Amino acid sequence: MINYGTEMLAVIRDIAPALKSAEGRVAETVLNVPEIVVESTITELAEMARVSEPTVVRFCKKVGLSGYMELRINLAKDLPPEKYRHRMVEEGDTSAQVLDKVFTAGQDAMRSSLSNIDTVMFQNAVEILANAERIDLYGLGGAGIVALDAHHKFFRLGIPCNTYRNAHMQFMSASLLDKKSVVVAISNNGSSKDINESVRIAKSFDATVIGIIGKKKSPLHRICDLTFSLPTQESAWFATMSTRLVQIAILDSLFAAVVIRKYDDVKENLENVKRTLINKNL
Repeated sequence: MINYGTEMLAVIRDIAPALKSAEGRVAETVLNVPEIVVESTITELAEMARVSEPTVVRFCKKVGLSGYMELRINLAKDLPPEKYRHRMVEEGDTSAQVLDKVFTAGQDAMRSSLSNIDTVMFQNAVEILANAERIDLYGLGGAGIVALDAHHKFFRLGIPCNTYRNAHMQFMSASLLDKKSVVVAISNNGSSKDINESVRIAKSFDATVIGIIGKKKSPLHRICDLTFSLPTQESAWFATMSTRLVQIAILDSLFAAVVIRKYDDVKENLENVKRTLINKNL
């Protein structure tokens, strides 16, 4: 394994002449735009270099790394810290500065994402969810936590609603859907093979799929019916922080808009839930 004190770009320059043509294109891309690679998924790098994802993995192995994430981390260490190491937190920051920077970054991500949301697509997603007879939420890892949070809200509407944070359960769920079902697929980078396969299965049974993704131009983006791509400025070291906030915000907005759209139908369900919680002192 490579030592973290070693300059990653220097290692790549040294080994590039000996690489095969496809792996050489990966090396050329990394050397030309390392600042973009730091913020890109493996799928995006593969597209930029016109190679397959396995080729990117082989390239990482050739330069002594365990995988693509380690490549991004090492590149981040090579690049100017004020711009790429982490856009918020730096070595030497006090606890008060960290608190301020994290909150500010979250606010900036929310404002930036809001300005990029297609309001027509948002309204279409509201209509799809309002007319659904079943809503299944898919997410793995941190995205699974976002899915669970959305389930905590949507199931109160009285629409059958489930959350699946395990790939096998997602596969089984997807195979039981129909044209009246909606899948909300949540993914930080849109490159998870398990999530993408679950979505393909769901679509093969005529379900509608809404994607909530942290990266544009991802494989998941291409196979969903509607997609909210909400990229945020993060580094490989602190991935998903702002992304998670933005994903929760868009799902909260969808929930609130569906409540307004179906208020006469869901009012009693919402009041029953509230009354029960009050009676139980929860």
